[in-house]
Amino acid sequence: MTELVRAVEAGSSFEGIDGIGFRKNGRVVLNKPRTPIANLDCLPFPAWDLIPQDAWKNYWEPRCNRHPVVTLQTNRGCPYQCTFCSEFTIYGKGVRFKTAARIADEISYCVDKLHVKGISIVDSIFTLRPKLVESVCDELISRKLDVLWFCNSRVDSLHERLLSKMKKAGCIRIYFGVEAGTNEGLAIVNKKATLSQASQAVSACKKHGVRTEAGFIIGLPSQTMADIRGTVEFAKSLNADSTQFSILLPLPGTKIYDNLMEAGAGFPKMAGGFNSPDISLCDLTCRELRDAQKWAYRSVYLRRQYVLDQLTKARLGSIVNDFSRLVGFVKYMAR
Repeated sequence: MTELVRAVEAGSSFEGIDGIGFRKNGRVVLNKPRTPIANLDCLPFPAWDLIPQDAWKNYWEPRCNRHPVVTLQTNRGCPYQCTFCSEFTIYGKGVRFKTAARIADEISYCVDKLHVKGISIVDSIFTLRPKLVESVCDELISRKLDVLWFCNSRVDSLHERLLSKMKKAGCIRIYFGVEAGTNEGLAIVNKKATLSQASQAVSACKKHGVRTEAGFIIGLPSQTMADIRGTVEFAKSLNADSTQFSILLPLPGTKIYDNLMEAGAGFPKMAGGFNSPDISLCDLTCRELRDAQKWAYRSVYLRRQYVLDQLTKARLGSIVNDFSRLVGFVKYMAR
């Protein structure tokens, strides 16, 4: 980015800048890929002080009970190759990590200098290296930082000891990309995880008082309404604190997208996003998929068991948070 800005300022050529694409005389030019930064610790802290404080301090993150909240990235990359995900294409092979001390230093800076109360860890899989996460938690505990945080994980990368330490260090919520509630669906997305592992992970979080989110995809290739019902039934059995149903969007750089191009289907429009795609790769039409998505949400959220569970977990400090999520859900269902 710095090289690109300097080139723009100087009015010089973009051709020597690795990792970018541009147009020259109407022709698309793609420079060679940029060598990834191996040592993430060498990067400076995000310059939150350069952003107007009323901008980032009013950033509302409904998954965190305390504000202000800032985002934190502790690693780059993913060793898995799920067919719907472009992470592998974006970051390339391998995963690069910040060290535990660097991660704790960045959190300490946010808490001590910016008076942050919540951290959103945006790594696709924060728990890829359990021992590293344990070290981060040890650092946070020893520094006695007054901060809450949440993260993303895989259902097969958690164990009881790690969860216990994460909770003690301030973890309040974990998002799991379960993706499918049937074995056939898991095979389609190449998840490399099982339904049993998903159930065990969510149960372990409940045991340690960590709230859970479970994400699922509907509209997978060759999926039928019966398959979607199976996914919804499994989501109900998990009874996570929050459940997300996204309609498959074939993102460029994914295996599903490549298969679509090879079949000559043409470039899918992305404007509708994950809730209103203009292409269906399964037995249902786009309209039927949207209807199925709303039915899935009603099936999960309007159950007596779910409502009672959430009422028993309600705390004074999270009422505004929970109400904001409820309002957003009602507005979505009304559309």
